[in-house]
Amino acid sequence: MDCYIIRHGTAVDRSSAIKEYDRYLTDEGKKNIKGVGLGLKKIGVEFDLILSSPLVRAKQTAEIIAEQTNYPLDKIKYTDYLEIGNDWKKAFDLIGQEEKVCFVGHNPMLTEMVASLICGETENNTPVKKGTVCKISLISKKILNGELKWFIPSSVFNKLI
Repeated sequence: MDCYIIRHGTAVDRSSAIKEYDRYLTDEGKKNIKGVGLGLKKIGVEFDLILSSPLVRAKQTAEIIAEQTNYPLDKIKYTDYLEIGNDWKKAFDLIGQEEKVCFVGHNPMLTEMVASLICGETENNTPVKKGTVCKISLISKKILNGELKWFIPSSVFNKLI
């Protein structure tokens, strides 16, 4: 199974006027994520399933990626398991027979997810920056251990298009 782990794009800053849940992508964040989606399409990436945090900035990221890779918007699954502070491993319970799964979420959870999947520990800090896509091939969704195939920041995808 191939996992594509994507951190949401750049969002508006934290403030007392906007709840954490409602922070949305900036125009630049939307532009960068569109470039990521177009880059993924250009290199032939397709998804069988997109799982996303329900927070606005992650939802927007998932929707832009879906649009650019021709994934149906109504098939995106939003799950609290990919929300800040939750147990990302439970998101794997939502996967059926899908072999190419995209996870859209937040740090520090995604950094921990990547480290755990490729190293078996969460202490390895390989920061997943905004708009970065990490591809990991898993032995199976039950073992949750795999091989890092690539780790590409949004700036590289944006140069592809």
